[in-house]
Amino acid sequence: MKVRVRMILAGLALVGLLPVFESYAAGRQSKKIVLLWSKGHHPNKAGCELFKHCLESSPSAKNIKCQVYENWPENPTVLADAAAIVIYSEGINEEMKKQGKPHPVFNSPKRLEYLDKLMKKGVGLVCIHYTLYATRQLEAPKLLDWVGAYYDFEGYGSTHWVTQKPQVLMPVTSYHPVSRGWTKFTLKENELYHNLRFAQENCPVPILKTTFQDKKTKKMKEHIVAWALERKDGGRGFGFGGGHFYNMWINDDCRKMILNAILWTAKIKVPENGVQSSVPRQLKTEKTGQH
Repeated sequence: MKVRVRMILAGLALVGLLPVFESYAAGRQSKKIVLLWSKGHHPNKAGCELFKHCLESSPSAKNIKCQVYENWPENPTVLADAAAIVIYSEGINEEMKKQGKPHPVFNSPKRLEYLDKLMKKGVGLVCIHYTLYATRQLEAPKLLDWVGAYYDFEGYGSTHWVTQKPQVLMPVTSYHPVSRGWTKFTLKENELYHNLRFAQENCPVPILKTTFQDKKTKKMKEHIVAWALERKDGGRGFGFGGGHFYNMWINDDCRKMILNAILWTAKIKVPENGVQSSVPRQLKTEKTGQH
């Protein structure tokens, strides 16, 4: 068999088609990441565009192709062959629920059903910031299955706030692939959703933690703000309560964590030192202005 392959390659080289064959073979080995964003008060689009640039240009992450769509692709079958889906969108809150407005991405049982089928096939999922807002009856059960946690705005969630005070975030585990290559970091400005509701069965692995002052007791309490889940269906999920500010992704450690998570959920081996990336000048600030 090896002799036969060598003969074929030799023949292709003679007729000048070897580069085409090699390109085709490399293309077959590439993995697709689909990133979904929605308009709002957060850097959803800019964040997705930055992740796409970093993953496709990283010297340590090969053969990755990213596609970016607003809200939901017109032809949802483009999601069918994705290794992982990243959702960086606006969410739903109490006021929107009263007005009958849906979550901008999980906006119908039909979409949830389609995503659920993909999850059961082993497609990875990354949910960032406001995406994690969910109604208890509709989106919450799915998010618990897919990524292991959600933000329960209907009673359990934290009263989050935007702060200009520096926030120190610390890795919880050192053995998990998502934790490779980065250490604790400080965000100068932040809005981190915490006090999330986590799955009681098949609990996710905590990845990142920080401390917040309890509103009632005034005592400082640790909270998990990023986590990773090995799903029972064989797929993987990751959630992060941050993402309110674009500057979070300019931080090398925070950016490496999320890029590692995308690779891990796509079942791509995370490099020992994490995903190497840089931010070009034109992507240093969000195109639509800083939040």
